[in-house]
Amino acid sequence: MPRSDAADVGQLITDARVPGLSMAVIRNGGIESLIAAGVRNARDCAPIDEQIIFDAASLSKPVFAYVVLQLIEAGHSRSTRRSRAMCRTMSPTTPARAQ
Repeated sequence: MPRSDAADVGQLITDARVPGLSMAVIRNGGIESLIAAGVRNARDCAPIDEQIIFDAASLSKPVFAYVVLQLIEAGHSRSTRRSRAMCRTMSPTTPARAQ
């Protein structure tokens, strides 16, 4: 991991007030690097490695859906008129429609 990335991750851990994190940097459809920093928890201070799996709660599903909708809206998908209409309807910037 380049030194600037390590410093950025260290700052992120400090700013977020978490003991550690593990993440992958993905570019051009492939994993460019795996980053593991900090400790698993503040009690035992076991270091985080690239093999650890954290619980992502159920937040991964809505985040993924949001990204997919943004990609479709930006034209990066073979979407149908129906899915484009759905993006416009679900977009946070679209004003609410009168019913």
